[in-house]
Formats: sequence, C-alpha cells, structure tokens
Amino acid sequence: MPVTNFYQAQPDGYVRFEWRGNAIEGEFFRYDACGRDTDPKWGYIRPFDRTLRQQLIDNLQKTHAINLQTFTSQNDLITCDAFVTHKALQAAH
Repeated sequence: MPVTNFYQAQPDGYVRFEWRGNAIEGEFFRYDACGRDTDPKWGYIRPFDRTLRQQLIDNLQKTHAINLQTFTSQNDLITCDAFVTHKALQAAH
C-alpha cells in the first residue's frame, strides 16, 4: 500500500461503544474511498484512552514483527491506533 500524507485533523463524529465489557469513548473517522460512495458507518474509531491506543499499536507491531517507522509508513497513522468498523477495512498488516 502506498504511503499517504493525508491526515484528517478533525473527526467526523464522536462515539461511545462497548468493547470487552468496557464502555469506551472515541473519535470516529469515516472511511473515504477516493470519493467513491461507501457505507457512512465504515471507518475508524480512535479511542480517547491513550493506553488502549498504545496497546493497539504494540499488539500489531509484535504480531507482525515490524518496527514503528515501518509500521506507520504502511498506512495513515490514524489506522494504526484505531478499531475498524468493518472487516473490509482491515489492513493487510
């Protein structure tokens, strides 16, 4: 996947959801497929909890044995520390 310089500074909304029995709040960033129509519920939920975001990054790096620089250059940084709302959005790494 090519490196992108795009970073959406403001979320499309804020959400509250339950994950593993815990109520979590976060920012919602809608998935934009280069102007193509996609389901408006598709996107990334970035938790407000910094510890949880760091755990997401650490788990993916450990699973795929890649360092942070390589990891973040594979896709938008927002996808590195966020949950996806649909399986089709999961990155190959």
